[in-house]
Amino acid sequence: MRMPKRTTKATSVLMFGDITVDQKTKNTWHKVDITGKFNKPVVIMGAPSMNGKDPITIRVKEVTRKSFKWQMQEWSYLDQTHTTETISYMIVEAGSWKLPDGTWFEAGRTAGTSKWRTVKFAHKFKKAPVVFSQITTQQKAKPYTTRQHYVTNKQFRVYIQAEEKQRVTENEEISWVAFDLTSRKSTKQQWFVGTTRNVVDERGTLIKFNNVNTKKDAQPSFFAQMQTRDGSDTATVRNTGLKGNQVTVKVQEEQSRDKEQDHTSEVIGYMVIWDTRNVNRTQIKDQEPKKDLTKTSLNEKIPTY
Repeated sequence: MRMPKRTTKATSVLMFGDITVDQKTKNTWHKVDITGKFNKPVVIMGAPSMNGKDPITIRVKEVTRKSFKWQMQEWSYLDQTHTTETISYMIVEAGSWKLPDGTWFEAGRTAGTSKWRTVKFAHKFKKAPVVFSQITTQQKAKPYTTRQHYVTNKQFRVYIQAEEKQRVTENEEISWVAFDLTSRKSTKQQWFVGTTRNVVDERGTLIKFNNVNTKKDAQPSFFAQMQTRDGSDTATVRNTGLKGNQVTVKVQEEQSRDKEQDHTSEVIGYMVIWDTRNVNRTQIKDQEPKKDLTKTSLNEKIPTY
């Protein structure tokens, strides 16, 4: 007699944290324990600090209900070691969620390749949300990043990008989260989600959080990603000078093909959050996801939860 598959009831919906660590070798993986109770966790890494000038991307793998692993990956023409950086992470329960203040957010996973893939939201946002995406498997030890564009209130497009002298040769899982443009304040958290104008390039742009009530030296968790693909060269987002009420973000190209790092201006979506306590289901109006957003079409084995 076949026993029914056991399922885990998630009681956590959001979890945030920060890590400060270096990358000693290309084989070093950092493990993060998930303290909340998630059923289908979706993991997103933030924009790294810029203590080291060599370009990097972030890779996540082996996501389970209890933990995940991640590493900083310098591009393949570099030595694969990197100095200490601070990077934020978020864990979101897959599905479409609404907070009591009306804020919507949605998380899921999709198969990623070198070709654009359209991801449709289960919930129709009032305005285009801010989307963060992250590769969360590693079929081969190659540094990749995600790029996205055409973010609307109904959908966005995303694909995997290799350094300019390489190409993407396999499918990987892409995890994603979309947040309403909002400023949220409660007794447990403050957060702000916004976008820049189309002005951010390799020189850096200052972002100020003027409408939040926090100490100027308070260190928040920070996430930032390009919402456009106006420049096609492989690049990621880095941050400098992060503190309670401001941060500078810049687009950093890798240099496998040439040394120049000039990049066309892009729109950056970002999220800043103070206090890392969990957001639990008791704080969520809609208790169940509206749709299963974790199905993919990968041929390779992907994590099961």
